[in-house]
Parts: sequence; C-alpha cells; structure tokens
Amino acid sequence: MSFVTAWLLAYNCFAWNLDDPRFADAETRRALAMTFNRAAVIDKVYHGQARPVTGPFTPDQWANDPQVEPIAFDPTKATALLRDAGWRDSNDDGVLDRCGVPFAFDLLIPVSDTARDQAQILQDALRGIGIRMEIVTLDGAAFYDRVLKRNFQAAFFAWFNEPDPDPYVLLHSSQVPPAGFNVGNSGTLAPMRS
Repeated sequence: MSFVTAWLLAYNCFAWNLDDPRFADAETRRALAMTFNRAAVIDKVYHGQARPVTGPFTPDQWANDPQVEPIAFDPTKATALLRDAGWRDSNDDGVLDRCGVPFAFDLLIPVSDTARDQAQILQDALRGIGIRMEIVTLDGAAFYDRVLKRNFQAAFFAWFNEPDPDPYVLLHSSQVPPAGFNVGNSGTLAPMRS
C-alpha cells in the first residue's frame, strides 16, 4: 500500500474589516500577520499536511507567484511595527491602545475544530504582544449573515479556488457585499495556509 499527498485548491485566511480603525493601517495588519505562527498551525492542527500561502492562490496554481515569501512569524518585529503605528499600553493594563482605543476585537469563526484551533493559536500570540482578541463561534448561517452584512471586526475563512482561479469577487473594489465577497472592503484577505 502506498500513500499519496494530494493538495486541495483551498486556503484559510483572516479578513480584517477596514472600516474598523484598528485595521485601517497596513503596518498594523502586517504586524497581526507576523504574530500568526503558521509553522505551529501546520504542525499541530494539520499534522504537517498543509503549506503556507502568500496570496489567494495555492502554490500549485498558475497564478501563484513563487517569488513572494510568506510573512515570517516574528512577534518582536510585530511589536515594533505596532509601536511605530502608535500602539502603546498607555495605562499599564496589558492591552495596547491608540488615541484612547484599546486594541481589543472579536474574531468571528464558523463552527469548526480547525478554525477554533487556529484562532486559539493567534489569540495566544496576540495576547503575548498586548492585543486582546475574543473568539466568537457562530453556526454557518449566522457567521455568513454577519460577514456579508460587514457586521464584524475580523473573521476567519476557508476558501476553495477553481482550477483556473479568478479572485475578482474577493478583491475587486466593486465586489463589496452584497455585490461580491470583498468583505474587508479593500482586497486585504491575509492568507494563512493551504
């Protein structure tokens, strides 16, 4: 008997709602991505059977750019980026704030063991750098209802590509719900794994 590894044309990602001022700054979003330990997720959640991705295409698809490197797990650099973006713990409560607004947010996830496990890995890492993230688990209908109405701060997704991928409905500015699935409103789906 032999085993073959077959990769799906799928990936998971976090969507940040850019209408929330916590996520409006690109360097803040980069810092958030730097706190997500993809290697731990691949090892602990997927038992080595996943790969990091760098965009909305999996490594096997023609549209993938192999020269784009995955964002490295680097909480120290993430902390520096947040500081440069104006995030400080000004009241010594253990949570960063900027202009009096604490860096605390809810992450919506659908009911799924892998979504929960990945969200907890991110939650632990964010707590370590002074960000409070609460995980809100919703059934599929409630999850998509809130996300498509853009009634969320952050959300965790799984997305399946077609063999000939076209990210237009995910990323084009004309595709903000209800027209499409650009739920972050600027093409900022931050890919995490395939």
